[in-house]
Amino acid sequence: MSAYEEFSRERRAIDSLIADGYVIVGSSEALEGMLLRFKKTAVGSEGASASDGAGSSKEPGAPSAISAHDADPVALLLLTADARKYASNLILSQLSNQA
Repeated sequence: MSAYEEFSRERRAIDSLIADGYVIVGSSEALEGMLLRFKKTAVGSEGASASDGAGSSKEPGAPSAISAHDADPVALLLLTADARKYASNLILSQLSNQA
């Protein structure tokens, strides 16, 4: 799989969670990648504009999101540098919208 395909798959996973009403509540970096933690917001989907309209459809081969229930926190491990940069920009955007 090419580097762009891997990044695109991770970006779609992030966008899908945001479209479903999740917001990024934390992140941590390790040698394995960036671990993003999401939490579902109480009011609708704030980040729906970041989605490509795919909704919550699961794509084969997409990174797995760990969740026992929709209201529970979700963790997503990003392996590509481009996906990490994309997530960092989303975090900065989220923070500027809160101010």
